[in-house]
Amino acid sequence: MARMQAIELEDYAWFPQTWRNCMTDFYHFQMNTFDLYRPAADLLADALRRSGQTRVVDLCSGGAGPLALVQQQLRVRHGLSVPVQLTDKYPNLPAFARAAAQAQALGGEITCSSESIDATAVPATLSGLRTLFSCFHHFPPALARRILQDSVDKQAPIAIFELSNRSLAAFLQVLLGGPLTMPLFTPFIKPFSWARLFWTYVIPVIPFCVVWDGTASNLRAYAPDEMQALIRQVPGQESYDWQTGTAKGGIAGVKVTYLIGVPRTA
Repeated sequence: MARMQAIELEDYAWFPQTWRNCMTDFYHFQMNTFDLYRPAADLLADALRRSGQTRVVDLCSGGAGPLALVQQQLRVRHGLSVPVQLTDKYPNLPAFARAAAQAQALGGEITCSSESIDATAVPATLSGLRTLFSCFHHFPPALARRILQDSVDKQAPIAIFELSNRSLAAFLQVLLGGPLTMPLFTPFIKPFSWARLFWTYVIPVIPFCVVWDGTASNLRAYAPDEMQALIRQVPGQESYDWQTGTAKGGIAGVKVTYLIGVPRTA
């Protein structure tokens, strides 16, 4: 199946912020509860050492994803105390604040930017190893290349991690897992929100949007060979060492697709 630029509701400015935050909070809960990005810490540790960077700048952070957990794993597994800065085009500031508190409780440091940050034109002041978790698929090829180009132009190492893919298992996880798990998980998602309960149980907008966007995410996902094809179209990419592939996630059947680029001159 070829990649399709399917419609994801979260991408649009008109999409209600309350619904967007409920969705990203659910994704954050899933990623952390099941350690879905388990391979990320090992891959990031290697990239940090090779690049000499001592800070992570996360782009398109959404509900903050797995960053607090990954940060803890970097410290426990690899002895790396790496501060993280969260950014997004539509910052979910309450989620960012909770991630910062979670990181602090785990012995880490997470800060956030309240400004809108475009992943295709990251300000030079945001220096560090750039990460993108569960968001690269949002970008059509032209914009995806611009994200890579911006990193190459500024000689910033970059690490992209995705759970979405176009396998049958991935579609089944979305179509069955979303409707089955959301009613179970929603009462445990913090902070408590009457709006979340209403839009999940009374009028099930959030489950519908999660299934819709999850399906669209899989259709949009880049396979490793497609990521390699994007890289070949980026001027200056030959000055980087690139690594792509897949690794097993935190629970059976979940795969993490990754793309990591480190400047050779670093």
